[in-house]
Amino acid sequence: MRRVSAGEVVEVLDGRGWSALASFEPSANRPALVRITETLPPMHRESSVDLTLAIGVLKSDRFEWVVEKTTELGVKTIRPFESTHSVARPSAAKQRRWQQIALGAVKQCGRSVPPTIHSPSTFSEILTDRPSLRLLCSEHGSATPFSDFARRIEQPKTVTILVGPEGGLHEDEVRSALDAGYQAISLGERILRAETAAITAVALCEETFSRR
Repeated sequence: MRRVSAGEVVEVLDGRGWSALASFEPSANRPALVRITETLPPMHRESSVDLTLAIGVLKSDRFEWVVEKTTELGVKTIRPFESTHSVARPSAAKQRRWQQIALGAVKQCGRSVPPTIHSPSTFSEILTDRPSLRLLCSEHGSATPFSDFARRIEQPKTVTILVGPEGGLHEDEVRSALDAGYQAISLGERILRAETAAITAVALCEETFSRR
């Protein structure tokens, strides 16, 4: 939170897509007024691509970093899941903190709405979703480089990016994801941490698939 000076123009939002410019008018003997000066187009800073990040639950600080940065980048939904190699088990308090972090990131970057953050689910539940494009971040050599993949894909309406936890996905989970229609993509020759892969993949998909 920061101090606002008298007459300063700020952007206000309702968290559901509406936003406006407003002038701050303090008062010594009554509550301060925020006077609307210009209504902005609905969802004007929201991406046109419906992007979901499905990610194995990470250790607390790393997962919070993912929530903050992918919110800034425009992700619409974050779906944490527990899998074979998951080590973190977030409490209800931790999950409430994720929501607070996302809301703070929305205010910082000027988005209209915060992403939806689900409670952790099982890996098999993640695979029941049917977005138009399903991407599995993989460090294996057989994965297609994202740049090569993006050149030949049609504009998707909904995208899910699947990233494993710190220990990666079990080979059976990888096989299940591929059977469910996920396409293995590579983010480069280096092996990235889960949080780095998640943020990088969201940034690439937003840049490639978002239409203004």
